[in-house]
Amino acid sequence: MLAALREKLMRSLKRQEECYRAIVSELAAHGIFLRKWDDLTPAQREEADQYFDSQVSPALTPLVFDPAHAFPFLSNLSTSLAFILYDEEELMYARVKVPGVVKQWVALETGVKPGERLLLPLYEIIRGNAHKLYGGMRLTGTTLFRLTRDAEIEIDDDTDEALQDVVREQVRQRRYEPVVRLDFAPGADPSIREMLCQRFNLTPLDVYDLPGEIDYTTLFEIASLPIPALRDLPWNPLAVAAIENHEDIFAAMRTGDILLHHPYESFEASVEHFIAAAADDPQTVSIKMTAYRIGDDTPFVKSLIKAAEAGKQVACVIEIKARFDEERNLHWAAELERAGAHVTFGVPGLKTHAKLALVVRKESFGLKLYVHIGTGNYHTRTARLYSDIGLLTCNPSITREVVNLFHYLTGNSRAPVFTQLLLAPGSMRARFLQLIKREIDNQRVNLPARIVAKMNQLEDPELAEILCEAAAAGVQMDLIVRGFCCMKPRRRGPHRRHSHPFDHWSISGTFPYFPLRGRAGEPARRRLLHRLGGLDVPQPFQTSGSGDTHFGARGEGEAVGDSRHRLARSAPGLDTAKRRDLCSTAPRRRHRKPGGSRDTSNINGSRSQEIQRIGMRRNLFVN
Repeated sequence: MLAALREKLMRSLKRQEECYRAIVSELAAHGIFLRKWDDLTPAQREEADQYFDSQVSPALTPLVFDPAHAFPFLSNLSTSLAFILYDEEELMYARVKVPGVVKQWVALETGVKPGERLLLPLYEIIRGNAHKLYGGMRLTGTTLFRLTRDAEIEIDDDTDEALQDVVREQVRQRRYEPVVRLDFAPGADPSIREMLCQRFNLTPLDVYDLPGEIDYTTLFEIASLPIPALRDLPWNPLAVAAIENHEDIFAAMRTGDILLHHPYESFEASVEHFIAAAADDPQTVSIKMTAYRIGDDTPFVKSLIKAAEAGKQVACVIEIKARFDEERNLHWAAELERAGAHVTFGVPGLKTHAKLALVVRKESFGLKLYVHIGTGNYHTRTARLYSDIGLLTCNPSITREVVNLFHYLTGNSRAPVFTQLLLAPGSMRARFLQLIKREIDNQRVNLPARIVAKMNQLEDPELAEILCEAAAAGVQMDLIVRGFCCMKPRRRGPHRRHSHPFDHWSISGTFPYFPLRGRAGEPARRRLLHRLGGLDVPQPFQTSGSGDTHFGARGEGEAVGDSRHRLARSAPGLDTAKRRDLCSTAPRRRHRKPGGSRDTSNINGSRSQEIQRIGMRRNLFVN
């Protein structure tokens, strides 16, 4: 198994390096040159030496390891330079960590023409000046390497200890998890390589010789260079008209449900505003929220603290087992508790992944409930990057169930039965299986059958099996999976007998989780990306209204709308004329009439009518 995985990974690493080389060439065509130490002129090396002495050397800790010196601790995902040192006849090994707290790409000015940039990796500057760190000794075998430790930690919440203490200790132990992988840059010394493999008890399957950069994450510094010609046009989310046209957000929600599509519609002017307005509102009695990943400088916690300090009842269900966000969430939990908010950590044995906010207001006729339900985290940075949907509603049939769900999350009661919400791991999978089974039955009796599902990843065995059954039955399927997918899509050629007759899409673009709705029966050769005024839109696809999972051709649990026109109106880079032209020429979604014929009439109606059409009032997916 490991050998097979390694073989696939090596092909991916090779493609990654080829892509990097192509980018380096493209950057050079735009006057940005990425260089190695050996490429520099003597004058440029002198400038790099001066930079090393003033800006790099003070941040370094040169180490040696021999019988008199312990082997140094190597942190996860750290990049290091190793050397063989000779002190007269004595041989020892040395290691210098490439510090992550300073710039990883250094701009040199000597011999650079106006308007051009010459960038040198930090590890190359250290390599060129390593002799200064070990004065009087001879250095050979310079080796650049990077290690990966196992990041999985087991958190046992069935213990008498406080969950916060258990999580805090497990996060501390993560630093010392076993090394599972070593990456070496070209030219690694064989003796250093063998020594490290023995030290960490690694096999040849755990070691990778990389042909390109050893840590591509440093390229974010280059991607952030202020060069407008090489960057996407800035995107400013649209204001939500349904909120702007009312005196306050609560009045807007009383008028009708508000469906939000981020990042095209402003997260700040809708979701952030909802919680901030509740914190400032003297009629607000209580605010309850769930929090999975909320970031560092989060306005949501600030609003909750403000509300708690004003005497409002504030409850927050914080998931402190969110991987790699444990410490951050523990910090915010402590801040909220200090302000007098009620903080709980969800249901034992489960992670609270739902994105819910409940505001209770005292109005003239009694208590009124307002709710936000979303697919994305309450995280201001990712809300500007990820494509997600949200619903602002005061529909009593939904808000009553959200109240019961919070009672379950904070009071550890038995799981309630819902008719409007789908809750994982309770009713959600069963409902998905029921919807897929319905489409299989429809296909078998020649009724319209269609499945379009958009998800982060597909690994649930039960769902994968019934989707395979649906594909084998001939149901037209498109799976839009951002991450890994445990089903083999259709393949053309000699290996097609090992695949299933459906199409699997993994969309990469400006905004991850980009929601697409594909038409059935389009040949693969026609699915080409078409630049549309700065917005990548696959053609001949038509985008639909948002929704993480769509089942069926008859609307139940299916997102229906014509957001291609909405995207046309809001696409970055389009001037007014282009927007008008696109909106007038983009085809409308087509819907099947009974009997399989297509209705090409335009889909119009208010936002509240669109929400009713997509079945939001029936099934809200909460996982």
